[in-house]
Amino acid sequence: MKPTVLVRRRCRWYYSAPLLLLLMSGCQKQGPVDLIDDGPTISIASNATPIDGAFGTEDIDSTRLFPPVESKVLGQLIIGGSAYDSPTQHHEASLARAIFFDRNAPVIVNSVTVGYKTLDAGNVSIDDVPLFPRNKTRHLAGIPSDTLLGLQYSLVSKDGLGGRGFQFVGGHTYQWKISGFGTFSTNVLSPPVLHIDSPGPNDSVSLSHNLRVRWTGGGNSIRILISQVQAGVRTRALVRLRLNSNQGGAVIPAALLQILRNEPSALLTFSSEDTTTTTASGYPDQIRVTTSTTHNLLLSIRP
Repeated sequence: MKPTVLVRRRCRWYYSAPLLLLLMSGCQKQGPVDLIDDGPTISIASNATPIDGAFGTEDIDSTRLFPPVESKVLGQLIIGGSAYDSPTQHHEASLARAIFFDRNAPVIVNSVTVGYKTLDAGNVSIDDVPLFPRNKTRHLAGIPSDTLLGLQYSLVSKDGLGGRGFQFVGGHTYQWKISGFGTFSTNVLSPPVLHIDSPGPNDSVSLSHNLRVRWTGGGNSIRILISQVQAGVRTRALVRLRLNSNQGGAVIPAALLQILRNEPSALLTFSSEDTTTTTASGYPDQIRVTTSTTHNLLLSIRP
């Protein structure tokens, strides 16, 4: 059996629970706390809010089954599979998204670049299944209607419906083909499907005890997002952890869980992704190619 990662034991000088709680309360309005497992130690950084808006997938993933996009690379190819479990519901979803932002067409509001227009990529397919071209919009403060950024390309299926039959498969080599930037294709291998074995959807989280988590599958690293929920949908990320090695389990300390003390329930999102970068002759920026597998658990909270 692989050893379990105990988050608390490998923290630095700010290991103590009072300081950890102080850091969390201080960051609560800024963005999720970021704990990074970097081998022998785990560091804490504040203001590590995941990227969303122009770069995110929330416009094609309205139920937020997939974790936030955390990259600002202008060219992005994403393939993901996600499961959602609560005491009363089980859902499975698959997503493929291609988007290419134009560095030469920034969207500027009050002298701040808030995004970029996108480029027409022509025909985009995954394993010869064509993606739908869709408008990519961004809501900007002070502007009553959404701002059109351009095109993105996507396939989204939920519980086997939609997405032209596209389904995420773990351990599968996918092939992207894009016609708009010369002759471009790239292959990417997906990680094994990640499944949380414990806790289960009928379990609850005790704020008085460490939360022991066991899983199977996933790639080389694991990310954990703990979020507030409304009607079972993620509304605000509170804590983000990253384990740079996949040891099949982790222990989340009770001190960290205190950030949930005013919540009746929380969404725990476990994800694992493999990422490479590539280039296309007709596109000036790097292209980030990502495959990810995610398991969401909606758990009730108790003292």
